[in-house]
Amino acid sequence: MGEQRATSSRVALVAVRPLETAAELAEASALLASLWREPNGAPPVSSHLLRAMALTGNYVHGAFPPGGGLVGVTLAWAAPGRGADLHSHITGVLARWQGRGVGRALKLHQREWALRHGFTTVSWTFDPLVARNAWFNLARLGARPEAYLPDLYGEMSDGSAIEHESDRFLVRWEIEAELTNSPHVVSERERPALLAAGPAGEPVPGSPPPSWQEATVEIPHDIAVMRRDRPELAAQWRAASRQVFSAVLAGGGKVLGLDGARRYVLAAGADR
Repeated sequence: MGEQRATSSRVALVAVRPLETAAELAEASALLASLWREPNGAPPVSSHLLRAMALTGNYVHGAFPPGGGLVGVTLAWAAPGRGADLHSHITGVLARWQGRGVGRALKLHQREWALRHGFTTVSWTFDPLVARNAWFNLARLGARPEAYLPDLYGEMSDGSAIEHESDRFLVRWEIEAELTNSPHVVSERERPALLAAGPAGEPVPGSPPPSWQEATVEIPHDIAVMRRDRPELAAQWRAASRQVFSAVLAGGGKVLGLDGARRYVLAAGADR
């Protein structure tokens, strides 16, 4: 694991280490505020809360390029009642550093730290409609959704648009499993669609046969742009995907992952 983390850090050109000083924690809060804000303009995590979390032994780390300032932050704590699970509450990377491996370096370091401290899983939440996060979490890391949580955080802002209903997947990452360099992609084959994009980009519910075993759910290519430019359409996607994901998971189904076209692949449950 150490070699994999070191390789990832070299690719991202960052070192991951604990955030300890008041200045670092203030910088971390400001970084997260540049990505997300509460409706009243407050940062998602204050520097005082970060200080308290770090003081009590929780995972409060940042990513630093050589000779540079903070470019990524991640915060996690133990989740009582969920076994040996570390809950990763927030991970953010400065916009200009996104797509350069910083997020992966942070998650691999978090995995190493969790294993060293006796955890066997890491859990977190993410918006199922954010395609890049779905690919990173499910295909790159191999985390798996275990619950669909409607409007978990209430109204939120990502800096460019308001997210009126913050639905989330709760995912669990089995960190004792062997890591691979290949994406965890579900094999490509013909499957009926539970949800697809129509000619105008609108969500179109599918009509799979009653005996379907696996089916796909398409999502927008960039929901953030859609929320900014076409908020009514984004709201339609939220409502349509919520109905599909909630129904399948409530019936005992599972999200198997993503296929090569970056569609979700769902397995039917016995209670459908």
